Amino acid sequence: MGKQRIRILWLSALLLFSALFLPACSSSSGQDSIAGSTEAQSQSAANTGEMARPSENAAAPAGDQAAEAEASGVLPPSAVNRKMIYTANLRLEVENYRNTRTALEAAIARHQGYILSAEDYESDQEKGGTVVVRVPQTGYQSFLSEIEKLAVKVPERSITGQDVTEEYVDLSSRLKAKQIVEERLTQFLTEAKKTEDLLKISNDLGKVQEEIEQIKGRMRYLDEHVTFATITLSIAEKKGTAKLSEVADEGTWNKAWLALNRSILAIFTFFNALIIFLAGALPILILLCIPGVILLWLWRRKQRQTPPPPPPTRIDS
Repeated sequence: MGKQRIRILWLSALLLFSALFLPACSSSSGQDSIAGSTEAQSQSAANTGEMARPSENAAAPAGDQAAEAEASGVLPPSAVNRKMIYTANLRLEVENYRNTRTALEAAIARHQGYILSAEDYESDQEKGGTVVVRVPQTGYQSFLSEIEKLAVKVPERSITGQDVTEEYVDLSSRLKAKQIVEERLTQFLTEAKKTEDLLKISNDLGKVQEEIEQIKGRMRYLDEHVTFATITLSIAEKKGTAKLSEVADEGTWNKAWLALNRSILAIFTFFNALIIFLAGALPILILLCIPGVILLWLWRRKQRQTPPPPPPTRIDS
């Protein structure tokens, strides 16, 4: 009986030991294996991400990265590139308009610009024109300095600048958003099977594509005006102004001769105007003279038909 009790106690202790410790060991080993596999997967994913990241960075254009940085509001110092539109207006008084135009065209060619529009005019007092020039923004200051040297006087000069950086960044963000919508609509269009769904998606896709073209057109316009500055030149050659200024200080005789020339010119101008007036009024004068001639003829005829009055009789006292 004592031996049987001892065996029963050993068996009970063995069963209790196996019930308590074996599940714990198996669970810990399972957790270790799961943790090891998870760590290995995360390590491989990290390695894969590190290997893929350089290729993604290499594929991303530098311009898109700068635009994304600007759109996010975090701009490194090297990414700040202001977009400015410069316009200038100059009024020039020159000695010879034709010579100035020739020198202007040569300066435009040297600065790799072009003429946007040109207009010439001439009157009795003035000869000149208006020229709108586009020159690269990097050299427009030197171009202005060179053009001002061609003038005798620069009565008016104005330069304005417009910062369009914020608008350009906004357009870039809108363009990316519209392009994402375009890709999704294109995918939906390929997957759609119903006719009404195809029509609706096609209309939405057309609207998005139209907005994309409008945004691209505005961006091209801004790029063109940022790259080239616009300069409007009003050039005038006042006839006789330079000669009068030359002789103003040359002495009394020259001034007198100039006054005589002016007087003779005024007389010729008066007679020319009189001749022109008479030539224009001649038909009216002829029409007015016809009834006057008729009346004069009738009056003289009546005078002939009327007998003269008898002489007065003289009475002698």
